[in-house]
Amino acid sequence: MNEKRMKDALEAIARRGVPEDVNLMPNIAAGLERRTLMTTLRTRPVLMLVLVLLTLALLSGAAYAIGRMSGYIPGIGMVDQSVQLRVLAEPVTVTREGITLTVEQAVLSADKTVLIYKVEGIPVDAYASEGEGEGGEPNSVSVSSSTVIQEGTPDVEYSSSVSTQCVADEHLILPDGSIVRVSGGGMYGWLTGFESHYEYDPIPSEVNQAVFVVACIDGTTPGKLPENWEIPLRFVPAPPDMTIFPVIEATTTGESQSALTIEKVIETNDGYILMGKFRLIGYPSNVDPNDVQTNWVKITDGEGRIVDVLPFTEGVQSGIKTPGEFTWAYEIKGKQHTWPLTITMDAVYVNLLDTTAEFEFDAGNNPQVGQTWTLDPNVEIAGYEIREVSIKRTGRGYEFQFKVDPNILLFMPEIKGFPSSSGTGGNDGFGAGRIYYQLEYRNPPSGKLTVRLSDVSVVIYGPWEIQWSPEDTPLKP
Repeated sequence: MNEKRMKDALEAIARRGVPEDVNLMPNIAAGLERRTLMTTLRTRPVLMLVLVLLTLALLSGAAYAIGRMSGYIPGIGMVDQSVQLRVLAEPVTVTREGITLTVEQAVLSADKTVLIYKVEGIPVDAYASEGEGEGGEPNSVSVSSSTVIQEGTPDVEYSSSVSTQCVADEHLILPDGSIVRVSGGGMYGWLTGFESHYEYDPIPSEVNQAVFVVACIDGTTPGKLPENWEIPLRFVPAPPDMTIFPVIEATTTGESQSALTIEKVIETNDGYILMGKFRLIGYPSNVDPNDVQTNWVKITDGEGRIVDVLPFTEGVQSGIKTPGEFTWAYEIKGKQHTWPLTITMDAVYVNLLDTTAEFEFDAGNNPQVGQTWTLDPNVEIAGYEIREVSIKRTGRGYEFQFKVDPNILLFMPEIKGFPSSSGTGGNDGFGAGRIYYQLEYRNPPSGKLTVRLSDVSVVIYGPWEIQWSPEDTPLKP
């Protein structure tokens, strides 16, 4: 297979999970939501549930409740059961010119609509190539993208190019003509296809039909594959034996002063799912916790042994992040542990709101493409050092490479007084304190310029801990 085509195909698959306008900082954690609280619930669920909730309330300072009749459906995520759940009547498959699109599953709840569909049979040469359109000709319409080339060491080369690729624009059309659009979700792909798991706004309970519309096959070159897919769907009440695990919600009796709190607990067939929040206590209000890296979290049992856990990501709820906190969720494998478990976060990412720094450089009156300036700006941002800046004149603007304190994750540069037409950037991914950014302009500025740094994200170290046991208080700072 042509090596360039293989590279293009793999890059197109990667782009499916990383939209062109993706924020390169760690993804902001949204509210993470995933049948048996104890074995006896299966035989006398109502009585036993009441007894369990009362016992937990007496044992701890936490109150437990079933929140809004919340449930967790494996593969779907959290659902609100306050109205009758509905599902896809049957999978629907359509094949056009060798491309097969199958709507595999749909669940309609009071708070959202979840739809899972799969595309198979995509030819490798249908994927959009960097910098060229159909037939190998340069693209007439393009969007900015960035390519990171890793040489096997922390030193990274950066380049910028343009690409054209199809954006699927999936949506549902209801019988009255109204449109229901995607509100969140994601997908994973392989060389010849992908599966998409997207959430949409809720569909009214009296509406049991919709048309699923896909403008084109995501990530491919426009015009290469069949477009404007329209697939009729029919919804029916969920079967009574559908697997739904109850979600137990925990709230403290007073204002929590703990950095880590547990807010939801789900007992599955083979373990537990814990969901909670992280709040940064004792820091200024402009220090906004944003996310945590998986390797910064560990869960140990009562004897200090590492417990097998996985990040829980099913049914991520989109929405506005609450300032000063982020949500977390982990799935604990197994039930025979030495209790209590200790959850430890060693470090977190934070955004430094309203934090800026500036430095100047002189590009001269007639800067040439490829001309480079290396500066020692002697600048700090919130106490973190900017050690070196390399600026290169490109065809459309300027490319910046920064050597910074390794605890700086990312920031955004801008040339004051000159709004850019586009910008791309990121970090080296190795924690070596390298940040790059490229700004493009309709008319690139020259002369003495002031660079302003803002939107700063850094790492702050803990550790922070909380303990949890199925039979003890779930909120033990």
